[in-house]
Amino acid sequence: MSRHLPASARNTRAAHPLHHWVLASALACGAVVAPLSVVAQTSAPVAAPTSAADRVQWLWLQIGGGPEKALLADRLQAWQAEAQADPAYWAAYAVALLQLQRVDESLIWYGKQVAANPQDHPWQVSYAEVLAQAGRPDEAQRIRSNALPHLKSAMEGIDKMPRAQAKALLLAYASAQRGLEGDSAGDQALKDLLARGYTDVDVYEKLVASSLAQEKFAEARDWLARAGDHQHTLPAYQTLAVALGLNDRPMLAKVVQERAPELSVPDRITALRRLGRNREALDLVDAQLPEAQSPLRELLLQHQAELQLALSRRVELKASQRNLGDLDITQTGGSFSLPLDSVRLTADLAHSRFRTDPGGLNLQGIRNETEVAFIADYALGVSPVRMTLGTNQRSDTSLTFGRLEYARSLARQLQFRLDAWVNRVTEESSALRMIGAKDRLAAGLSANLTPASYARIEYALQNFHTRKGAPLGHGDRVEGELGGTVYSGTPVWRVRASGSAERNRLVDDLPPGLIGGVLSPFQTIDSVLARRFRTFGVGSTLQLGGPDGPQRRLRGSLDAWVGKQWPANELVYTARLVVAIPVTRVSDIRLEASYGDVKSIFQAQATRSATVSYRHDF
Repeated sequence: MSRHLPASARNTRAAHPLHHWVLASALACGAVVAPLSVVAQTSAPVAAPTSAADRVQWLWLQIGGGPEKALLADRLQAWQAEAQADPAYWAAYAVALLQLQRVDESLIWYGKQVAANPQDHPWQVSYAEVLAQAGRPDEAQRIRSNALPHLKSAMEGIDKMPRAQAKALLLAYASAQRGLEGDSAGDQALKDLLARGYTDVDVYEKLVASSLAQEKFAEARDWLARAGDHQHTLPAYQTLAVALGLNDRPMLAKVVQERAPELSVPDRITALRRLGRNREALDLVDAQLPEAQSPLRELLLQHQAELQLALSRRVELKASQRNLGDLDITQTGGSFSLPLDSVRLTADLAHSRFRTDPGGLNLQGIRNETEVAFIADYALGVSPVRMTLGTNQRSDTSLTFGRLEYARSLARQLQFRLDAWVNRVTEESSALRMIGAKDRLAAGLSANLTPASYARIEYALQNFHTRKGAPLGHGDRVEGELGGTVYSGTPVWRVRASGSAERNRLVDDLPPGLIGGVLSPFQTIDSVLARRFRTFGVGSTLQLGGPDGPQRRLRGSLDAWVGKQWPANELVYTARLVVAIPVTRVSDIRLEASYGDVKSIFQAQATRSATVSYRHDF
């Protein structure tokens, strides 16, 4: 299920596990004498029933809509000894335990009922659904395959059946079709139900749930509208899921305003966050946390950490020392970030000082550089967007630069990313760092192959020019990566294989004014940029501690990569260490060091860097 949906819609069966044809069968055979409209309004009696018939009747009433889940659990426990010996209880116990989301216990009673009534094929299909929910899909498929021919045979006399019994048979058939032949077959069976005049609320609910599971949000909205035409009100979480999937903010605001009491707390938080009402969402989390029990408590704590981080203002101070072969860069700076409605704004300032080895670059008069950037982070629907606009000020020539980053989920496990740069200061070589800049347009796809593995590929067009705009060359670059998690304990261990290939078409000669200026007379375009460059290797990462959050904790990561680069045909490696040390509850110091000898220019030397930063949220 899509990450766009609320928690209830991502696990429909867990949240609403009752299979409607089971209760319909109970109604049809007289196990429940009250119609569903009465069941929905019936509260638990003050005195506990004493006879088996009354107890079973009470259980079905609770399953059909009674609000007393705590009392239901207590009475299931109290009557268990008698229920074990009396088959009249078994079906009600199976479904009641499923209603309480006690799936493993429910399966025991399902098995007893199946053994006692092997010809009850709608019940067999219900049992298959629960087996699938419990992670036993092979058994579920075997039972469905056995039940389906019997269901088809029974449907030959469906016109002579009582309405409730016929509907139960059709719902079971739709479920078996979905399990065996896929969603399209299951949906068609449900549509056949509508065509036969069974325009009940549960049929529409199943059609909406199926559309949501397939991420067909417009189709789900159409089923919601058709249910409304028949004066049905579907569960609030389904309406919320459709609004989230379509990013229909008016619809989302309406369901929050009018049906909030019907939504679970996690779903209300999800809706408020999508609407940009983070402060309201955090107030709701804080109000619910004191009484919350696991696993709700863990989910609320995650929301709390994310919301506190999103609502915090942040100050960061940073100092770094980088070496690009014959060029040393000492940089100091800081940033300030604050939330503003649904946008986070950041102002970033950095001052750099340059030093070069004797006989290297000529930095006379351009020893310093100041960069100012303004960054806006916001969401376009559910897609994160970051826009950057800034200026790089230097005594010789200044640059105005910009960047746009956009990410979008294309499917359940597939994400798209777009990254566009204009006038980016780049560090392919020390010479290019001082004389040039790069324009770049990159598009990439990443996919979660399994819960523990991923793949990523990116293709980029790039254009190189001097700070004054004279062309240096243009080309393209492709890179890919395949990786996964080997160990998810402490520390987390990940491995990857990655490679890249770059091809640039360079100008014949360097633009006039560079030779004898910043560059030495012996340098050519090939000492500034590579025409062709390829890498391939394997890497590994050890990570300690979780992601950034408002509650500071010791975190760190160690990453190493080793491989070969061409056309030099050399063995190369990189290493990077990051450690974040908490200072107070809302601040930390981050230490970072890296070393690498991957270099596209033959004459280039290894690169080294060390950074220390202090961050404070308030």
